[in-house]
Amino acid sequence: MDTFVSTLLPAWWLGNKWLAWGVGPILAANLGTWPLGFFLNWYTRQPHVAPRLVAWKGGTGDRRADAALTNEKVPYISEQILGHRGAVSSVLGLNAIFGGVLSALLLDARSGGRSEWPALTASALAWQVVYMYVVGDFWLYWGHRVQHAVPSLYEKYHSVHHTLDTPSALGAIYIHPVDATLQASLPMFFAALQVQPHPLSFYAYVCYRIAENILNHGGLDGSFLDVVFLKFEWLGRAKTSHHDAHHKYGGRTSDKPMNLGEGFWVWDW
Repeated sequence: MDTFVSTLLPAWWLGNKWLAWGVGPILAANLGTWPLGFFLNWYTRQPHVAPRLVAWKGGTGDRRADAALTNEKVPYISEQILGHRGAVSSVLGLNAIFGGVLSALLLDARSGGRSEWPALTASALAWQVVYMYVVGDFWLYWGHRVQHAVPSLYEKYHSVHHTLDTPSALGAIYIHPVDATLQASLPMFFAALQVQPHPLSFYAYVCYRIAENILNHGGLDGSFLDVVFLKFEWLGRAKTSHHDAHHKYGGRTSDKPMNLGEGFWVWDW
């Protein structure tokens, strides 16, 4: 028998739009960011992991050394984590608060101001998350592509993220707010507006989407995390090396930006 998971959230939470659609997604984004980000920072330093770290020609040949050079250029703690474009600002600061307010207004209106929700089964949650993931990843691709196609968008906004030519996990959200809006907030809102999910499904989607973005910037390929995140190329899924190559070779300095897809490589076909 399918398990009901909606009981994980109390009625008073679901009945308040600011909690259900505002605070909830912010908490989900933080859950997707910090545990995996800190884990990858530790795990990728372990000696036995070195053969699984992505390294490209033109660098030192050592992922850790290349990342250290990037972190000298853009200080890891003071800029990538604590800076005004850093991870803390992106998921806990004014950017996150603005996104939570917009989420509450848009998604509550889309649900018709619903204060009571029917029971959500595990299978319904999984279906809603997969549906939102595919829709959201499509719009993420276009939000990313337009910033490489329009020089002013790249130079003013997306270039901030591309200063990290060898990114680290939490560098995933070292990003200008406009870039974050085009690649994260709007695609996730479009997906939720299309699917009309239960709030819990939306939290699961936001958490998974952000966590995968953290993984895609961690430089780790072929690990057990590829199974957790279903990064199988035969499913059209993009591995970590797909996005890592984009950082190394796919910026505005290239004739043709490459590997713009985040979750699926098929968008780049």
